[in-house]
Amino acid sequence: MFQIDQTPLKRGFSPMPAGTNNNCVLTRVAYEPFKNDGTGDHVLKFEFSNERGQTFTHNEWEIVPDKVKQNAAQWGKDYKELLDEMLLHTTERIKHIMSCFMPLNQIHVKGANYKEFSQAVIDNLGDKFVDVPVRLKLVLNNKDYTKFPKRAINDFITLMNQPDTFEYHPKYDRITPKTSASDGDLDGMLDGPIESTLQAASIADTPAAPENDSLEF
Repeated sequence: MFQIDQTPLKRGFSPMPAGTNNNCVLTRVAYEPFKNDGTGDHVLKFEFSNERGQTFTHNEWEIVPDKVKQNAAQWGKDYKELLDEMLLHTTERIKHIMSCFMPLNQIHVKGANYKEFSQAVIDNLGDKFVDVPVRLKLVLNNKDYTKFPKRAINDFITLMNQPDTFEYHPKYDRITPKTSASDGDLDGMLDGPIESTLQAASIADTPAAPENDSLEF
């Protein structure tokens, strides 16, 4: 049966721009396939929106040692150093997001594998992020799609009721587009960093940043 009713149309894809985005909220955290059609590797998703209806999704990808070895060989890097570096950067980013909504001493995340780890992040956050206004620092990747900075050594998410502490370093934090994204590349807006092709079953040997000792698989 064919039918048209009065339900408002959903208008296109409206991504947040690079730079500082104020009055955003984290609307959803999930462990699910990368693509909306249910395909692709499972990722840990953090979905944000703002008052203008613009959206941004940050994905954290699993890291697989075998793929790290392949990349280390290709790039001429030490496998163990590359693995430790990637695992540290991943846990830094996740912990930085979580710490915006809860005290550090309440962050306790462990899992025997990435699926369990991701679910532990979701369970630990609970509903603490609901209706909490935040500001986001978004930069551009090499395809001009927005993403969080690779490292959490500087803030990329803060509460709106706290001072704006964002810093932009021209060498690392590009916010001016260099090309135009094509319609066929919209999935790239859910930017997967280099780590997106690398997955791991365990990060027990992850080097700990000063705040990172309780966030582990």
